[in-house]
Amino acid sequence: MAEADRYRIEHLNKQHNRKEFTCDKPALDRYLKEQARQDATKKLAAVFVLVDNDTDEIVGFYSLSASAIDATEFPLEGRLSRRMTYPVILLGKLATSVRHREREGKKQRLGEILLLDALFRCYEQTNQVGAIAVILDAKTDSVPFYLKYGFLPVLDTPNRFFITMESIAKLVKKSQV
Repeated sequence: MAEADRYRIEHLNKQHNRKEFTCDKPALDRYLKEQARQDATKKLAAVFVLVDNDTDEIVGFYSLSASAIDATEFPLEGRLSRRMTYPVILLGKLATSVRHREREGKKQRLGEILLLDALFRCYEQTNQVGAIAVILDAKTDSVPFYLKYGFLPVLDTPNRFFITMESIAKLVKKSQV
């Protein structure tokens, strides 16, 4: 089976079995199992799951929400009015299953699959609803992962990072080559 055919990404729904998912971070496990469907139903977050096509197991997930950030928090000197709040998209949660991170001794890059899907989805939505960037609050151990994809630190907010839609557009172009 080709790597691209191994997984699918879809909106979380009641048919997905969330009970067996574990990512080694209890708060994220609890979120998927107990809160994610409620957030999606109430339109507080859009929750997407990465599903293994062979087993129908959830192997990862992420959530997206609308948010805003004050221009003074962006290190984009001269590009933004300092008196405004700008619309952004919050990548609120992202987690991968411990059991599925490797397959046949090979890393599956599930985090990358989820992150790129989230970023591309956010970028596509800016044709319908404006947003200047995607922001996230990273756990300390995941900071290098996000930096690798072009995220930058938000000023005066530890572990909060952003990537502009302009930078995401470059990632989109690069992936289409």
